[in-house]
Amino acid sequence: MRILLFAAAIWIISLFSRSILASAFWAYVAATLTTLGATWLSLRFIDVFFDVREKRLAAGSSEIISFMHLGRKLLKVLAVMSGALFIFFYIAGINLTAVIAGLGVGGIAVALAAQKTLENLFGGITGRV
Repeated sequence: MRILLFAAAIWIISLFSRSILASAFWAYVAATLTTLGATWLSLRFIDVFFDVREKRLAAGSSEIISFMHLGRKLLKVLAVMSGALFIFFYIAGINLTAVIAGLGVGGIAVALAAQKTLENLFGGITGRV
């Protein structure tokens, strides 16, 4: 909550800036801090939610609790990834199509480099069956 309050204070300060450049800079800083604060807050809410659910299911089976741990980790990864994507693409202005194209070219390079290794791996798996 402190990060969100700090971001709100910076945003208010950006409204009273003398130059447009300083105002834009402080607005971007406030937006970044707001995203970080919201991501951190969502991580805390996920922990609290799953802690309450686990206490209710303490006498339950271990399978359900293991699924709850998996769900907690997946939701946390999703929250962090969405916060990072928002910062990179919306606030920092990184071109999404260039990133996807770079990942495609990088994926092709890795696939060609690991072609023989994967061929031997799959051949070993199918040969033993």
